[in-house]
Amino acid sequence: MPLKLKISEVHNTTVLVWHLKEDISFFKNALQLNRGQQEELDNYNFKRKMEWLSTRYLLGLMKKDFNPDQFKKDKYGKPYLLNSDSYISISHSHEYATLILSDKVVGIDIQKKHENIQRISHKFISEEELKYTMNENKILHMHINWGAKESMYKGYGKKELGFIRHMSIDPYKLSSGTTSFTGTVTKDEIIEHYNLYTQTINDYVLVYAIQN
Repeated sequence: MPLKLKISEVHNTTVLVWHLKEDISFFKNALQLNRGQQEELDNYNFKRKMEWLSTRYLLGLMKKDFNPDQFKKDKYGKPYLLNSDSYISISHSHEYATLILSDKVVGIDIQKKHENIQRISHKFISEEELKYTMNENKILHMHINWGAKESMYKGYGKKELGFIRHMSIDPYKLSSGTTSFTGTVTKDEIIEHYNLYTQTINDYVLVYAIQN
């Protein structure tokens, strides 16, 4: 079944994770694109087309009255829904697409686990965070740390955030199923606190952030 995961949290928040096994025509037929939408889609390569289609398809599953033209991005590239009070965030990785919809500011990230993350871990993991990262689960911890900060980065939505300088992850312990923890964005006069959630799906790490 393509729908791998559906999570409902507080604040009227829903997370969908979709395993992209369908042909591109499946999404096009489901969305019933108009001429303008089809012309926009024709400008993209195959990967970008699948991301464009799957994002709007998942929004259609969440909101029955959704029209693909409602999906917009602001001047910073942060997605939003036209004429809606809901907040959204999206992420794609290989064959997976994820989307979160909430009454609160949110961010989401999904990534496939790989050993090479160790090479760049110094760019996003602080010395304090290393204390609970460098153990037998270090590869997973590194992905969780990256996903958490990427999710908060998307929640903040204005770019120009340092993953070490402006974001921090509080200590946590892995648990079966969903692991919950917290994080903070601090920049200039802005302080944002987030509840963070993570779980693994096969070889992928899902992390999403809900602002307090």
